[in-house]
Parts: sequence; structure tokens; C-alpha cells
Amino acid sequence: MNNSLTGKIEINIHSLKGKYKHKNKMPLIITRLKTQILDHLMLPLIQNNWNYINNNFFMINSLKQKTESFYLKYKIDDLLLYKDILDMVEIVINEHNQLFDLEKEKYSTNNSNSLIYKTKMIRLKAEYEIYNLIYSKPNKNELYDSSKLKIIKNLLQTENITFDDIKKKLEEL
Repeated sequence: MNNSLTGKIEINIHSLKGKYKHKNKMPLIITRLKTQILDHLMLPLIQNNWNYINNNFFMINSLKQKTESFYLKYKIDDLLLYKDILDMVEIVINEHNQLFDLEKEKYSTNNSNSLIYKTKMIRLKAEYEIYNLIYSKPNKNELYDSSKLKIIKNLLQTENITFDDIKKKLEEL
């Protein structure tokens, strides 16, 4: 930190000496760990590259151990987040593999003419999903109540609102 000509104390990473000073610089080993987690687990997960993920599943435990040991050594809070990300990735991979095995068992037949095509789940807009959870989905010939949808949509604009808050406010009306 340097005193500026304005009299304020400001962070100035460049000095007239030509030296770059940044005291909060993250150790290179931690940057590499974060990059490894993103490159070998998170990005393939986002890209649905399950073959790559399953082939590199063994990395999770060693990455967790490194994350924990680096946190104890450097006390960088980001590492706790990355540990939680690794836990989440492990759960997602296990769930996916269980589902894949179940589908394989359920749909495997001796008939080689069967074809299965998996798509991503189609979701409704948030206000419709919430409407369905609170009031249930309208029957085939019925329409959604537009006034309730409008109220839900307005409530969704509220920062940090939860489903329980929305449900409570709708019950009050």
C-alpha cells in the first residue's frame, strides 16, 4: 500500500522503481491445483465428457488431500470452496454412474434393435415450476392463473428469497 498524492492510502502495485509488488500473491502450487481441478473435472463435467471423467476419477482423492493440506499450510479460503467442489463432483459422478448402470440393466435386452436416446431434462420457467409445486399443475383443459404467476414472478425479483418465503407470502394472499 502506498500513500497517494490525494492523501488516501491506496493499493498501488506499480512503483517508480519498476518493481511489481503484490503481497497477496497466491502460491503457484495452489494456482496449479485449482487449474487441475477445473481442467480435469469441472470442464469435462460441464461438457458431459463422462468417459474422460470416469478415466480420471482416481484423481479426486489425491486432489482432496492436496486441497486440505494446502489449506492447513496457507489458510486460503478459496481452498475450502475447491474442497466442496471436489465433494460435489464426486457425488455427481457416483450418481451418474449408478443411473447409467441402472439404465443399462433395465434396457438391456437380447434384441439388438432397441435404441435409447437421452436428452437433458426440460424445465419450465421458475414461476411455472413454483406454481406447480404450490398449486399443482393445471389439468389439460385448464390454464395457469395469470395473477398468481405474476405475483410469483414479482416475488422472484426479491433478493435472497426462498421457496418457503414465496409459499408463505402466497398463502397470506
